[in-house]
Amino acid sequence: MNCPDVRPLLSAHLDEELDVVNDAAVASHLENCPTCAAAALALADQRRRRQEKLTRHRAPAELAAQIRAALPPASRVTSAAVPWWPGWSRAVPLAAGMALALLAGFSWGGNRARANALAGELTAAHVRARLTGHVIDVASSDRHTVKPWFANKVDFAPFVPDLAAQGFPLAGGRLERLGGRTVATLVYSRRQHSIDLHVWSGGPAPVAAPVRRDGYALVGWRSGDLNYSAVSDVAPEELAAFASLFQAAR
Repeated sequence: MNCPDVRPLLSAHLDEELDVVNDAAVASHLENCPTCAAAALALADQRRRRQEKLTRHRAPAELAAQIRAALPPASRVTSAAVPWWPGWSRAVPLAAGMALALLAGFSWGGNRARANALAGELTAAHVRARLTGHVIDVASSDRHTVKPWFANKVDFAPFVPDLAAQGFPLAGGRLERLGGRTVATLVYSRRQHSIDLHVWSGGPAPVAAPVRRDGYALVGWRSGDLNYSAVSDVAPEELAAFASLFQAAR
């Protein structure tokens, strides 16, 4: 992408509304174009200042009084009186159940949003590496070369099995910055395709079930204190097979 292509997409890029391929292309351009990067920062700052100027208004007390006045007067019911609605005893647990379901829905929705955001970031990193040509920092099929390379670069020692006999040879590794943390990325091959296996400690858990996002397959798992997420354009069942072989190699 060049500057005329990127400028109209800046707003959608900041709102995370672009598809993975275009988002990665815009991000790659911004890393190498100070002019467009400055334009993106100016747009983000403009939005921030606009939000700071927004005034939040509290509902006046008179409004609450008007609402109460508009409601029908409550009937006087003694403790021995028959409830106005015979099904009230069933309604209370039903309402409570609905409230709990609603709260669970909000929580699940929040978790789903975080999972979707993480999946998008992992996929974008996979695409960006191919667009920029920065797929591998250390190129080697020898796990005894790749694993030590990560020493002093991440705060953990990634497990690097040799899966060449199973059809997934090691190609090397690189570092990524995802979600503000440094991630160890192992790169494996599958025929003419490549698989990025991102490894990080702590933070958000990866999407466990195999999913497809913008034409790319993702599968993740957790082992001990480390999270693993594999991304590739291979078929989802092949990526799931890779994940199973990787875990079985321990």
